[in-house]
Amino acid sequence: MPQAAGARDLTDRDRLARLVGLCVAAAAGYAGLRGAAMAAGTQLPDAVVVGVPFLAIPALAFWRWGEPADWGRLDRTFLLSAAVYAPFAAWVVAAVPGAPAKYFAGLPGAAFAFPGGAAWAVATFAHVGAVDYFTKRVVQHEAEALWGARRAQAVQLAAWSAGHIIEWLWLREVLGDLGAGVFLVGAGAATGWAYARWKCVLGLMVGHLLVNLAAAVAAWTFYG
Repeated sequence: MPQAAGARDLTDRDRLARLVGLCVAAAAGYAGLRGAAMAAGTQLPDAVVVGVPFLAIPALAFWRWGEPADWGRLDRTFLLSAAVYAPFAAWVVAAVPGAPAKYFAGLPGAAFAFPGGAAWAVATFAHVGAVDYFTKRVVQHEAEALWGARRAQAVQLAAWSAGHIIEWLWLREVLGDLGAGVFLVGAGAATGWAYARWKCVLGLMVGHLLVNLAAAVAAWTFYG
């Protein structure tokens, strides 16, 4: 897909400044929303706390700059990108029976209650999909234009890993310290490779959602 005129005219310094600016804006937005909720004595959904700064703000910024959001195409690249998450979905499903009940027992009610199931799917998509969009379309895409494909994958993996520290603290109770680290770093590396190959971030976002849905199905089956 050809780039917009504004994207072609960017110097490396401009592109780096834009990448840093988007990262700072996203981090500040996340901290601000989280802090405001704590000050108000409430808790905002992760779909808002994560989805707004890491998905909505960058997408709006690209629109404002006259550049495509670059979701990718709805063709075989979409299916292949989503399928990259399949081994990680299988890993989570296998972990459900041996996990403490508190980690997965709440998923079936959230995912399958009607009409709450649809709201759960949308909220989960906004939450987990924001991570894929930001680390791939924002960080990896911009870094690739600056430093090439291989270095861009390393940069996005660093961003992915930093963004999953909380998930590691959660997963370590299910998969163990090493298992949680391998799971998260492996998922970040695999999805970075997939984005470099197919440039379909929407497929990755849907694949990430399906990991959560697979966990919900497994939990529903196991906990009944």
